[in-house]
Amino acid sequence: MRWVTCRIRRWESVVRRVGWVIVLAFVAPQGLAAEDWEPARTPWGAPDLNGFWDYGSMTPLERPEAFADKSHFTPQEAREFVANFHQFTDGVFKDLEGDSFVGQDLWLEYGVGIEPDLRTSLIVDPPNGRLPDMTPGGEAKQAAIGEARMQYRGPEALNTNERCIVGPTPPLLPSPDNNYMHLFQTPEHVAFLAEFINDARVVPLDGRPHSPADLRQWQGDARAHWEGDSLIVESSRFRDTRAFQSWGANTHLTERFTIIGPDAMRYEVTVQDPETFVSSWTARKTMHRTDKVVYEYACHEHNYSMQGILGGARLKESLAADQTSGEE
Repeated sequence: MRWVTCRIRRWESVVRRVGWVIVLAFVAPQGLAAEDWEPARTPWGAPDLNGFWDYGSMTPLERPEAFADKSHFTPQEAREFVANFHQFTDGVFKDLEGDSFVGQDLWLEYGVGIEPDLRTSLIVDPPNGRLPDMTPGGEAKQAAIGEARMQYRGPEALNTNERCIVGPTPPLLPSPDNNYMHLFQTPEHVAFLAEFINDARVVPLDGRPHSPADLRQWQGDARAHWEGDSLIVESSRFRDTRAFQSWGANTHLTERFTIIGPDAMRYEVTVQDPETFVSSWTARKTMHRTDKVVYEYACHEHNYSMQGILGGARLKESLAADQTSGEE
């Protein structure tokens, strides 16, 4: 399973580097709701969300600092960015992969392009399109996690993605690949099967109370209800070792799913994490129906790649200790 962690590391490096020169594809609004349009409904009367959805997007989560207060691109600006996309990302991957690089089109999946309204960030609140400042506690926790990870002190130093325990969902925010989800509905439940590490969330709709506060889960404890034609999913009681921004155990997520056209669904998530961020933040994106199915993500905890990483770190420490003792 060496390719699993290598792939994750490539993804993280690309995200960091593309963030400085983000490339956007111009996509004209398609499938958005007309005033007289009504969503298809299930036999029990709820909007029909069943099926496969692509939540990929080239729009970055945060607005790049170079764009300052520019919340939207013009169509011409978007076309100019996409003209440089493949050249730029090919260069990034060639730097990472060397001569073995065979083309980004083999595994990068950015979906249909940028958001239909040409926003420069998925974050819509705060208005500057960027994550809020971190609290002192959040900064200290993130620094400690980063230090432990760079030294590979043990399995727990690797994030939950690298350990194949759980992916980054929720929330359903796009990455360079595996941006597919299979959504299932019944009158009593809704289920989300994300392709990345095959995360599955089964969320009750029957009004039952949340689990006890001391019962913490990787994906939190979720409950759903309908507000008009919008499905609302509220999640809390997370473990405090999730990968995304090192968020805290008292994080509260509110996700909103709303069909806005025959093949389009608006997804909005509000993150409240007082331990990590000084204020809440909200991101919004458009999901698109797709005929592409969700495949198995062959990843499991205790994969061989993790043994290699940790064994290599211990070997480096041993060699450094031998060199130091030899100099003395």
